[in-house]
Amino acid sequence: MDDEIFNLSEAAQFLKKSPRTVRRLIKDKRLRASKSGYNGGGQFEILKSSCLEYIHYQQHNQAVNAENGRSERKSKWQSNNVMAIGTVISLNRVAKELDAALTRQTKSKRRNFMMR
Repeated sequence: MDDEIFNLSEAAQFLKKSPRTVRRLIKDKRLRASKSGYNGGGQFEILKSSCLEYIHYQQHNQAVNAENGRSERKSKWQSNNVMAIGTVISLNRVAKELDAALTRQTKSKRRNFMMR
């Protein structure tokens, strides 16, 4: 297989994105890449086929709005930021918020230590 290998800046130029965005895509595992150095060090090596896969995936995951024909970007991780009351997520969030509030309230109070 004769596949071209890009470094980070070349992949960014090919995808028409910034190098920072390409790093984020790699970190989020939306773009496959490897490191050239020993034990995970070195520069990113990104295959041209991986870039083409990413472009293909992006094109197929855009929805078209029927009202005005414009395309809307659909995120891989969809969220409407609304929680139903009583769900596991909302209960966990409430518990974390209560813990944080109690920590703030007791942070400035003196503690009494007894030594033997």
